[in-house]
Amino acid sequence: MVRAAKLARSEYFRILTRWLDKTLPVDRDELIFCGGTAHLFKAELSDPPLAAALRYRYKDETVLWDADVEIPPTLDTANLGSRLADVYGMYRTFRVRTSQTQSLRLSSRLPSTGSTGEAENES
Repeated sequence: MVRAAKLARSEYFRILTRWLDKTLPVDRDELIFCGGTAHLFKAELSDPPLAAALRYRYKDETVLWDADVEIPPTLDTANLGSRLADVYGMYRTFRVRTSQTQSLRLSSRLPSTGSTGEAENES
């Protein structure tokens, strides 16, 4: 049973890295490993020979673990730890992007410099 689990883990890791190679866009500049599966394979991804192969594959990229986020204790009430990192990291990313988009929309509605704002007040 132990041998079967080791073989399954090894095969899963090979399938995962093949999928990453085929799926990730060419014009990426960073990789973010997070969540339960990332931590399941953290040893393999950090092992010097494998890490060297990954650095060769993704040599110009920044590799982040758990999106460099710390899960606030108030959100991790079930002690899920790294299993929340992917969701929380995406939440923070979307929040920042939404805020930036809203700021751009607001700035495009503001009168240009030097305007008295009368046109806006008449509507």
